[in-house]
Amino acid sequence: MSEIEYIEAYNHLGQLMKIKEKDRLLAEIKRYSKKHGDANLAVRVVHLFLMNMVGELYIVKRAKKDENPYLYDKTLGAHMKRGETYDIGLQRECLEELELDTTIVEPDNYQWVTKKTNLQTIAVIKEIAFDPWYRSVRYVKNEEPWVKRHRVKTYIGMYEGVLRFKDGEAIDVKMITLDNLKKELISNPNIYTTDLNDLVQRYKPHLMNPNFL
Repeated sequence: MSEIEYIEAYNHLGQLMKIKEKDRLLAEIKRYSKKHGDANLAVRVVHLFLMNMVGELYIVKRAKKDENPYLYDKTLGAHMKRGETYDIGLQRECLEELELDTTIVEPDNYQWVTKKTNLQTIAVIKEIAFDPWYRSVRYVKNEEPWVKRHRVKTYIGMYEGVLRFKDGEAIDVKMITLDNLKKELISNPNIYTTDLNDLVQRYKPHLMNPNFL
């Protein structure tokens, strides 16, 4: 029997409002958002972009999911469990979803650690941003899109190995430079999530140069 997963929901002031079983809480937030045009609560989430030393991003294709199926997206996006820190949750999700070992370092140490690490086997990661009220548009087949709110930390990481999709959340990866991805988002936007387009615009200084500090 699988473990029941509980997650936390916060208001726009950052106050913890609810702890509830994940599927039930997300369904409740979705109903509110579809009725009112926006979510009233944000759930804790991590975003991760991995790249290699030549500046290619790992852009991952989502599986047959209820929301944004078969669209290319950031390397990883995941909910945090109740009481779980963002760093621990990110490392857990990397193992569960990608079979990927990670080490999370302070930004000041990022460049040095990447040079000293075997990036074929371990990804070196740093946090670059925190947004307590991130607006994520969710597209569902045969339904109107709805707005979900994320209390999200965004990370970037350096990695030279292969991603192995373990739990069915993703099915493919493309290696693409930031310049080519920006062109793709203009010429072929329907194969990418709107979140990816937004995040690329927000964080492109971090994504264009593997040695960016």
